[in-house]
Amino acid sequence: TDAGELPMDLRPTEVGSLARDVAVAHEARARRQDVNLSTAGSGRALADDRRLRQVLGNLIDNALRHTPADGSVTVHVDESAGDGPPVTVTVTDTGEGIPQDSIDTIFDRFRRVDEHRGRATGGSGLGLAIVAALVQAHGGTVDVASEVGRGSTITVSAPPGPDAAPRED
Repeated sequence: TDAGELPMDLRPTEVGSLARDVAVAHEARARRQDVNLSTAGSGRALADDRRLRQVLGNLIDNALRHTPADGSVTVHVDESAGDGPPVTVTVTDTGEGIPQDSIDTIFDRFRRVDEHRGRATGGSGLGLAIVAALVQAHGGTVDVASEVGRGSTITVSAPPGPDAAPRED
């Protein structure tokens, strides 16, 4: 991705359906952790199905890793009816949150908010860097909002698919 040579197979994709599929793959883990994992919404985007699955999988995995028992992780897909971002996916958790002084660096390679975590307990520090690179390769953006002790929301926007129809409210 850094060299701009990652092959992308962009096709009209129903992002809500894809998000539900990815969430199903994480349901057993969520149940073991006693975390409620849910999805909602729909929207069409021009996306590489395999790469978008990786984005959503990394975001859900990260949210589950930082959400305690009795918490929740919600994936919501929304297609704009107007001039806003065409399709957005938000992954919201009720986890530990990210300190404000770390938000600007969470998408950096090998970055862990808690530097005391090793690979065995906190991953490699590559998941969010991969998310950012793949979203940018799609022509989208990724943003984060967080409050320590209350959780985080990561929002990914993607261009609409050529067959995207306006949402009916």
